[in-house]
Amino acid sequence: KTNVTGTLLVISMTAMIVLSVLPVRRVAFQLWLYSHIILATTALIVCFLHNVTTVVFVLLWWVLDLSIRYLLMAAFRYHAVSTATLEILCHEGENDRPIVQITLPKPDGFDYLPGQFVQLAIPSISLFQYHPVSISSAPHEDTVTFQIRALGDWTDCLVDLAASGTKQTTVMMEGPYGALSVDLDDPQRYKTVLLVGGGIGNTHCESVGKSLLHDHECHGRPLTHLRYVWTVRQLSMPNDMPPLGGYQPPQPLYAPGTPKTAASRSPDPLMRQPTHATEVDDASNSMHSIPPPPPPPQATVNIDVYCTREDVEDAASVDNGHDDDGGAIRYHLGIRPDLDAILEEMKETALANGESNVAVIGCGPGGMMEGLRDACRKHSTSVVGCGGKVVFFDFHTERFEF
Repeated sequence: KTNVTGTLLVISMTAMIVLSVLPVRRVAFQLWLYSHIILATTALIVCFLHNVTTVVFVLLWWVLDLSIRYLLMAAFRYHAVSTATLEILCHEGENDRPIVQITLPKPDGFDYLPGQFVQLAIPSISLFQYHPVSISSAPHEDTVTFQIRALGDWTDCLVDLAASGTKQTTVMMEGPYGALSVDLDDPQRYKTVLLVGGGIGNTHCESVGKSLLHDHECHGRPLTHLRYVWTVRQLSMPNDMPPLGGYQPPQPLYAPGTPKTAASRSPDPLMRQPTHATEVDDASNSMHSIPPPPPPPQATVNIDVYCTREDVEDAASVDNGHDDDGGAIRYHLGIRPDLDAILEEMKETALANGESNVAVIGCGPGGMMEGLRDACRKHSTSVVGCGGKVVFFDFHTERFEF
């Protein structure tokens, strides 16, 4: 009896390990999920038969965890707003994996930080499958947005659901989870930021970038330079998913070359108007207008999109130029980004601004992120022999290997 139960336990645990390898999880997630449920249940039963009664504490802890996360949080806490809108993006060709955008009103009490993710379930596909999905919206926005590329059986079902004409569906989510290892909440330390996204990895960078620009323009967060490098296979991604939400630099209050008079001010009451103060000259009893304080310096924003496919049909329609204010998107067709050159430029920019730390946030394929990590190590200035000019690239990475 002991040999039979012990053998079954070993077989169950071995099967779970074999089915947990990356190709199986990525291609056949449902096989991985349901096989683990069956094998884990078998292992628990065999443990009782094998007189390993301490496993009951592990079972109780697991049930408690599921009850709190899936029942209390997903089913009740955020259930007030559970209807989401589905939209298919980037369906350019037969070999291109489409992307489904899920948008829902931000639930009350759902507070998250840039770069976090949630566990998301869609009952019309499966009530018991919760998948980690990055939040592509920023915390200040009124809606919560997810962009999911078809990479497996569950995501294929999601694409089929959106393609079937279903524009709205019920969603369940719990979280948020995760945190940036680079403390962007320290604005004096990180005034120069580099975002590097590969493919659908842009969702992580989108949330961080939009949040930084919002804090800079609306709350005065110091930010001198934000550069966003995004590598894609087809141009439909930046067309359907504009980088940084279609960011446009703020327009100056006065047109260049025009006098700053009341007549030249923008009539839009929502725009910030300069506030003039007056002072009285006691000797002449005359009043003089005091000009308003200068606005804080506007951050330089550069967006570079690298399309690696060489057979881009509409290449002639892409504008590779950019405005002096750095607001336009610069497209680079048929090539990959030179990370060494990009980091060298960021290093020179930081030195010119008297900054010693550059935050680098990356999300994309494993090979790309390893190359970015190596480039950050290579271009971080050593303390010894640097002549007082020190620049460190502080690196945070996310990889979607699950």
